[in-house]
Amino acid sequence: MVICPNCKKNTPDGKYCEHCGGVLPINQLPVTPSAPEAERSHKRWIIIGGTVLVVLIVFVGIFIVMGKQPTAPWSGSWDTNWGIMTLSQSGDQVTGTYVYRSGRISGTVSGNTLTGTWSESPTYQPPEQAGDVILKLSNDGISITGDWRYGSSGGWSGDWRGKKI
Repeated sequence: MVICPNCKKNTPDGKYCEHCGGVLPINQLPVTPSAPEAERSHKRWIIIGGTVLVVLIVFVGIFIVMGKQPTAPWSGSWDTNWGIMTLSQSGDQVTGTYVYRSGRISGTVSGNTLTGTWSESPTYQPPEQAGDVILKLSNDGISITGDWRYGSSGGWSGDWRGKKI
């Protein structure tokens, strides 16, 4: 079937239109009868609606995942009384280094408190070159204060202070 350029009706392939007798174009592609316009419009809306729904589900999923990811307020560089300290936080775990005696620090975060251990060269072993540390993050997330001690028992030996760079 082809569409006649004169009367715009479908007509069988050939040289002349069976409805008006007009000359049919040579090499016109055949036309397949299509669904009524209302049915085509309905299908379009189904496709558009389905696409919108999929996009909406993807965005909601992204926001849910982002909302559940823990923030990493401890990550970054800190100017402390033991030199520059660089921390990295993954979930509730924090690891890092600081300048004084090539120090290392690691611990677990609960709320705004980091509880863990420090160690320094040359042995990185307690009781002289390692021990416990407790640091508290300020509510605004830009400063820390805390205490450290040699080993894991006894009184606290000193303080630890710093500001995020």
